[in-house]
Amino acid sequence: MSRLEQLSQGAQELLRRICAAHASEPFVAGKEQRLGPVNQCRAAGTLARQELLQGGWLTAVQEVSGEIFYRIPEAVLPALQQRWFSYTPAALDGSGVKLLREPGAGLAGELFRALLFTAREGLPLTAKGIIARSTMRRLNLQLSLCDETLRSLIMFFPAGDLQFPAAAVAVDLMLCLGLVQRHSKGYSLVPGQLKAWMQLPEPAMDRLLYGIVCRRYGSDRPAARHLRWLLSGRGVAPGVWVSFPALLDWMESTALVDITSRDELASAGQRWLECLAAFGWGELGSAGSGALCFRWTAGKPLPEAGGGAGLWDGLEMDMDMDMEPDSYVETASPSFIVQPDYEILVPPEVPYAVRWSLAGCAELLLSDTLWSYRLTRAQLEFALEQGLDAGQVCRWLESHALGGLPPVVRTSLAQWGRSLGRTTLSGDMLLCRSEEDADALAGHPRLQAGLSRDGPLQFRVTAPSAAALLKELAAAGMAPLRSKGPQSQPPEAVGGWFSLEAASPAERFCLPEQEPQPELLPGPLPARERPHWQPLADLPQEPLYPGLGQVPARWSREWRHYHSSTARQVMEQALAWGIGVSLTLDGQVCEFIPSRITDNPWIVAGYLLEGDSEEGASEMELTAEDWTGMKLVFPVVSRNSSSVEAAGYAMIERSTSSR
Repeated sequence: MSRLEQLSQGAQELLRRICAAHASEPFVAGKEQRLGPVNQCRAAGTLARQELLQGGWLTAVQEVSGEIFYRIPEAVLPALQQRWFSYTPAALDGSGVKLLREPGAGLAGELFRALLFTAREGLPLTAKGIIARSTMRRLNLQLSLCDETLRSLIMFFPAGDLQFPAAAVAVDLMLCLGLVQRHSKGYSLVPGQLKAWMQLPEPAMDRLLYGIVCRRYGSDRPAARHLRWLLSGRGVAPGVWVSFPALLDWMESTALVDITSRDELASAGQRWLECLAAFGWGELGSAGSGALCFRWTAGKPLPEAGGGAGLWDGLEMDMDMDMEPDSYVETASPSFIVQPDYEILVPPEVPYAVRWSLAGCAELLLSDTLWSYRLTRAQLEFALEQGLDAGQVCRWLESHALGGLPPVVRTSLAQWGRSLGRTTLSGDMLLCRSEEDADALAGHPRLQAGLSRDGPLQFRVTAPSAAALLKELAAAGMAPLRSKGPQSQPPEAVGGWFSLEAASPAERFCLPEQEPQPELLPGPLPARERPHWQPLADLPQEPLYPGLGQVPARWSREWRHYHSSTARQVMEQALAWGIGVSLTLDGQVCEFIPSRITDNPWIVAGYLLEGDSEEGASEMELTAEDWTGMKLVFPVVSRNSSSVEAAGYAMIERSTSSR
């Protein structure tokens, strides 16, 4: 029995209705009572809500004003949809579909480029504590994501403030994945998290990225949230064209969207489909009738079951999305192809850890289906600045290159290695690699005025202009290696991003406990969660049945005929507690749920129940003379419920049994 099936029927039905009406969007506490079936009393609805809260199916947050909201955790929304709103569309004939938008290069590859940019240049902060616009502009130029597609999708920025949408998405994803952290000068990579990320297969990366994208981007409206997760369900298979208007029709028929909101959903949904195509997960087309259609690529991501925080890892779902990242079939090969023109071709099966090491000594050119790099002297110099050795780089390339290195490439690497790193500049001290190089510098006519020899390999820099000195050193073929890493990196982290050592097993990649809310980009907070909402671990508890001890026990234990004045009191007590009353009407025993009482004359209105279905409830008005016998009926909580002990229920049992 799954955790969902352990809930009582009343709790399951309330959860289904909340899911349909609100998805994972927060709603004001008390609104859930209006969603309950008319054949369920208010107290039963309260017990169902408490059961959902205790089981974690609902969470509570509070505004600064003190107002309380409830919401379904986003992590469990896919499972609830699969249970109650599973969508299996009819496949369209692909021969009549005109392709409108091809899939992009892939979000995992775009994130790789952003990580590479951060490793090389860092993400320095301005005096205001945000990432500099110039840095965001340079990062944006490194990415192939369409700015206009993303601009309308990132809802936490006003359109005028979002100047670099691709860069904003990249930084937001790095923060959500815990791949960067803030320090005094800026944001830098987190070595352990980066290593664990690079050792994931690409389908596992896409699985985590897709979960973040679904939670943070797109419209916040419940219908739009439903649409995002419906498309993710196993009923929508990869490679099959599905009609977008048909999906909207189905959502309308299942009350996931009403007719007045359909146009709004259609607009938000089309932007979402364009986003999926931009991230490399889908294609957009036009059917013969002109209707918009969509299909997943073969790399359709599996939604993450646990939302990353581990709260729902034990949720039992009969779905493909139960797969853990490390359960994907491993078909990786570490071999790439080095061509005589210094270009390196990287097939799709090469692990990301190998691609990352390669980025430490070669320039990344393309990151599409087939990745390509280029070996250059400047990139080898960068590798040496990171503490690597030229011989080590050459041996690593040789061991991973399919068929080995071409002779011309091997020769060039050796020549570049001999010419690089002959001097090192540290403060005002210049160190030479050999005494022969030191003698050559000492005898250089244009360097004698700027250098003072302090030892066999050491020179003190006395030149007034460091730029002029570096220019002369470069002309002499002895340019010193630059300092390791960008200035925005913390000293302990610099130089450790690119390793050529054999990859050791990394710890399992885990998302941070909470998604970040940093003030890092120009503009407002990039937040799905409102900053003024605070989680409520302990909700204020009020008695479910106030004054229970002062109410005669026989009202709920014994079936009796009361005087009209007492009968009114019993009915008024039922209305106050929100429970039902068992009555004898025209010789038949039935249950009645009061909803309001009026005086002069005294009349009680409510629902008369016939059977267990909601359709069997009919509205009725009664006077105290209309029934002959009555008894209060308290709602019963299933003992198979996942709730530990519904608040108030045990109190009722103890109170009534003691009388």
